Amino acid sequence: MQAYSQIDVLQAINNRAHAEHQNLIRLQDQQSESQLMAERKRIVSEIHDILGHHLSSAVIQIGALEYTTDDPQMQETLVQVKGVLNTSMNNIRTVIHEERSSTVDIERELQALADSFTKAPIYLLDQNTRPLPDQYAHSIIHIVREGLANINKHSNASQVQIRFIESLNKWHLLIADNGHLVSDDSHSGIGIMGMEERVHLMKGSMHISKERGFHIFITIPFE
Repeated sequence: MQAYSQIDVLQAINNRAHAEHQNLIRLQDQQSESQLMAERKRIVSEIHDILGHHLSSAVIQIGALEYTTDDPQMQETLVQVKGVLNTSMNNIRTVIHEERSSTVDIERELQALADSFTKAPIYLLDQNTRPLPDQYAHSIIHIVREGLANINKHSNASQVQIRFIESLNKWHLLIADNGHLVSDDSHSGIGIMGMEERVHLMKGSMHISKERGFHIFITIPFE
């Protein structure tokens, strides 16, 4: 009976850890989304304020010119130019209000991670052309960041490679190095658990190999 009781306790601890990992992932994604939304708001505000102001000023000046010339042909030309400017202003407003594209440039984010990694040179290959949902992009970026942190802490690697490749119906992510593990706890820590949780939420699979370096293979099906 005591053994069964201990099993129940361990299961409860595991379930709680699993729930806490999911909450942590959601909080990280919310923070990333909040930062991206703030940046998007800043860019849209600048477009609206700066470009909108200049176009409005141009429309007003052309309207004033209409009343200062008696040349019918010139008046007609000014009306046409004013119409083009008004159409441009409306198009800008439409783009701003209907902008729904992904906010995450994953290629740029992966390159930034590679550029900031100083332990070893990184070979980065991004062969994905399919748009990712923002949540997937956030998760992949976090996974790569955690993978590089593991290499930095636990490996004496001199080369690292990151491959993000699109196939027929899946994405494939590889994070690999050519080093030997300095410590052998890199495959069971909180970071790896967080990766597994993210992959699970994307209905993907994750495999780890320690032959000739530390390799993380992740496959994620398209939505």
